[in-house]
Amino acid sequence: MKNIFAFILVLISSSSFGQDTTIVYNNFKYKFGAKFNVDYSNDYSLVPDGSTVVSGGFQVVRKFKKSKSSIESGIYLMSKAVGQSYDYNRVVYRNLDIPINYRYDTKVIYISVGIYLDYLLWKEYNQLPPSYMPDRILNIGYNLTLGIEKPINKHLNLLIDGHILNNITHSKPDYKLFAPSYTNYGFAIGINYKLLK
Repeated sequence: MKNIFAFILVLISSSSFGQDTTIVYNNFKYKFGAKFNVDYSNDYSLVPDGSTVVSGGFQVVRKFKKSKSSIESGIYLMSKAVGQSYDYNRVVYRNLDIPINYRYDTKVIYISVGIYLDYLLWKEYNQLPPSYMPDRILNIGYNLTLGIEKPINKHLNLLIDGHILNNITHSKPDYKLFAPSYTNYGFAIGINYKLLK
């Protein structure tokens, strides 16, 4: 996780765009966009090692008047995994994920923090279904994102971020409800379309 945030900070410090360009087209009310995530995922309460998963979805950002603060939400097909890619018992969970985040933008970076709801849609197995315990269908978690967003033109922004997601509820009903469970950390790349005021 430290490597991801270090990478984001290097991008910020070496940016050739210049700090002022990040606020040229900042007079917007809404931003709509899409993101593609690559994460390392695992439920460490069940197995020691995880694997890489990909996810994606759509986001919406609603700015608070002329402030640097926004509410960020969206809808994602979020992947989470238990076990390594070559493991016979590896399972990938495909969840409908809805985050609700507070977002703060500076001249260079943005930070977003909040909660999410995960609804389990289906599971994918490496080979035959393993004899795992039943799964909790609805989970709650928190997320933290640190990234940069740069204008491409008047309406479009490119974004790159590092993020971490942690379940607050355990993925299995047989466990205590509020216990450490899935952790995803990785990076995302995306694009936003601004509706200017």
